[in-house]
Amino acid sequence: GTGTGTGTGTGAGTTGTTPVTGEGLKVSVAANTPVTGTVIGCSDTAACTAGGSEATGMLNITLANGNNTAVKVTKIRVKRSGISGDTSLGNIYLFDGYKRLSDEATLSSGYATFNKAAGIVSIPAVTTQTISVKAQILGASGETVNLSVEAATDIVSDALAVSGTFPLTGNTMSIAAATSKATVNFATIAIPATNAAFIAANNSILWQ
Repeated sequence: GTGTGTGTGTGAGTTGTTPVTGEGLKVSVAANTPVTGTVIGCSDTAACTAGGSEATGMLNITLANGNNTAVKVTKIRVKRSGISGDTSLGNIYLFDGYKRLSDEATLSSGYATFNKAAGIVSIPAVTTQTISVKAQILGASGETVNLSVEAATDIVSDALAVSGTFPLTGNTMSIAAATSKATVNFATIAIPATNAAFIAANNSILWQ
């Protein structure tokens, strides 16, 4: 006997993806967190809050991404402690060096929460980053205050997990009042001849 046969085959392959692996996001108090000290309270609460008075460093935290992909942090919640109230601190901010990372947050029932769906910060794979928590000091002389991240659930990210030794607590600051504040008087002002109209330009000297 004889036999013949034909056959055809088609198929679609699938694109492989690299699974996310690693240790997740480890959070700790940074070695350069502000030390215990005395901070000066603002004597005019309304003016300081409206005018965005200088924010004082309260807590630095290090975020270590152990994943093999970037990690995006979308929420950070901090807690106030000490002999103080919610009104002892004005606006609270998150900074990366001199760069502000989000809108200001204010305390409510002892907590301030930062939310940013696009990401407060994005940490590349196997990289660490330190962010600073700063606050306007509005409390009265004799008060004490510190800020902390109370639990792992107070940091929300797309990491495999968030871990650390919680609470992550900044050092306690003592608030004092300044009876005589320093002032600066620019007695002589000279308009630069090379840019009398103050047109925006690179490498311009603003003052010296």
